[in-house]
Amino acid sequence: MGAGPVSAPQRDTIPFLPIAGTWAWRGSSAGQWYHPASPWSNFMVAHGFHTLTGPDGRGFVWSTDVNGQQFWRRWFGRKPHTTDWEAGGQNLLDWLVPPLAPDRRQPPTQTHLVAHSHGLQVVLFACAAGLKVNNLISVGSPVREDLMAVAQLARRNIGYWQHFHSDCSDRWQWLGEIGDGRVGVVRRHPLADLNHDLMSVGHSGILTNPDLFPAWRPALDIVRLRHGRSDFPS
Repeated sequence: MGAGPVSAPQRDTIPFLPIAGTWAWRGSSAGQWYHPASPWSNFMVAHGFHTLTGPDGRGFVWSTDVNGQQFWRRWFGRKPHTTDWEAGGQNLLDWLVPPLAPDRRQPPTQTHLVAHSHGLQVVLFACAAGLKVNNLISVGSPVREDLMAVAQLARRNIGYWQHFHSDCSDRWQWLGEIGDGRVGVVRRHPLADLNHDLMSVGHSGILTNPDLFPAWRPALDIVRLRHGRSDFPS
């Protein structure tokens, strides 16, 4: 316990940690976009990246259960449940910064995360709790008003944030915003440094459809330029 994450043997490649979205883990990552054998993971390897894993070869997982939809709790002056996201965020922080061996932490300058859908909320809770991330890329993530205060705290520990979003072809992003206390659909994240507007790619097309993978190239160029740099809050 407390051994900390390790990078794959490739010394000249850049590590990244994928964070699954809602309902993407049910005891296994097999067949999911973030699995090391997926077409997207192979695309990343071909472009000079590798998945960050633990000493046992496993990546980060969280419950991937949906939270935040209990809008009726607001009628009683309470916030919707976010416990899965909060627990996932604490576990992400501990996975990258082992509490019993903080010297084995993943260096912040080499911490690059790709979060799909509500996986972003997990990252935001982790960063609000102190996790430092050089590059964050969120994909199809709901922009929730009730988590904006958390996102503001998290933003201090995120060096550069890119947000991929689509249009009405992504109904899941909109559904993921239900119950956040705001009326309307928000596609662009106001706290991201760069929003990538993609037409007709749905909720996860750029993670599952190889024909759409070239859309990643501009974002990955930015990660390469920032890798190892320390020009973000310490």
